[in-house]
Amino acid sequence: MDPSTEQRIAAVPSLEDIARDPRCLAALERTSLSALLVRTAVVQSALAAQLASVEAHRSVSSAARVDADDQMLRVDEAAAMLRRKPQWIYRNAARLPFVKRISSKSLLCSKNGISHWLATRKA
Repeated sequence: MDPSTEQRIAAVPSLEDIARDPRCLAALERTSLSALLVRTAVVQSALAAQLASVEAHRSVSSAARVDADDQMLRVDEAAAMLRRKPQWIYRNAARLPFVKRISSKSLLCSKNGISHWLATRKA
């Protein structure tokens, strides 16, 4: 590597230097600025992907924990809890967030989901 290239590389500030004092970028040439911008974009993309992965893992493990504590009820049990007839649940299954369709004629209802749904309804 020739001495002028080594000097240019040494003159490129680190991310810490830039965060501490953004004015240090004023002395850089256009090519150095472009290269630095590309490298920071790569770092930013990697950080965003890792953060998304951590958040996805957290929500999956949280959902698994909630599901482990939940109990699935038959339609007649859910109807009793809701003080409705079972036919009401079948008619409204598509808009009830606690209903899981097992087959075209079979439904199960989340006990925790019913409790949450009832808590959010007006009295």
